[in-house]
Amino acid sequence: MRRISAFLFSEDYGKLAENLVFQELLRKGYEIYYWKNKNEVDFIAKKDSELLGINVTFGLELPDRELQALYNLKAEFPEAKLFLITKDIEDKKEGIELIPLWKWLLM
Repeated sequence: MRRISAFLFSEDYGKLAENLVFQELLRKGYEIYYWKNKNEVDFIAKKDSELLGINVTFGLELPDRELQALYNLKAEFPEAKLFLITKDIEDKKEGIELIPLWKWLLM
């Protein structure tokens, strides 16, 4: 609806991707929180004993702040599974799974 009714000067895929991740977490029955310490983590998702830390970035490069925020979260919650959801980058970095949005949606 937003894309139909609004005149957009730029493609805002990052916000749309975050919204999609939020909706998918709700659909899967997670309680969703936001976390901010030195950096912010977009989503802390909790269901039963499972804890997820998720940041979403949809640019061509990976900002260091996105990874650093997840490292800071891991220091406080070592049991958390960490994801950096990207446009098309797939990798693993020190306990953080970098995964394209389309692939994360299929998990």
